[in-house]
Amino acid sequence: MQRLGWRRPTALPGEPCALGSPNFYTQVVATEVGLLEMARRATKTFRTVYDIAHPGMLEYKAFHFEGTSIRFPTLLIKRRMPEPVAPRIVRGCRENQEVELDLDGDSELGFD
Repeated sequence: MQRLGWRRPTALPGEPCALGSPNFYTQVVATEVGLLEMARRATKTFRTVYDIAHPGMLEYKAFHFEGTSIRFPTLLIKRRMPEPVAPRIVRGCRENQEVELDLDGDSELGFD
């Protein structure tokens, strides 16, 4: 990604990041020339790094950290549908005991 003009992340995911980004990033001047360069860089990155040959292949996935889906209907890009979460398991649990599931539907079960 650096060879395509992106700057390296300044922190690992989950680490504090006062300046820069935990992701690859770039800075451009918001002029016609700067925005054209940004469009070229993004297009080349999609094609060479992510193997996206056509804009119709793009899709987005957006959600709140608690798992609530977020929609962007004016984005005009296909939304990746969230995977269904398994139903809560209640059979075999003690009365008033709740089983918490994480975002991908797993749960840590404790045994007495």
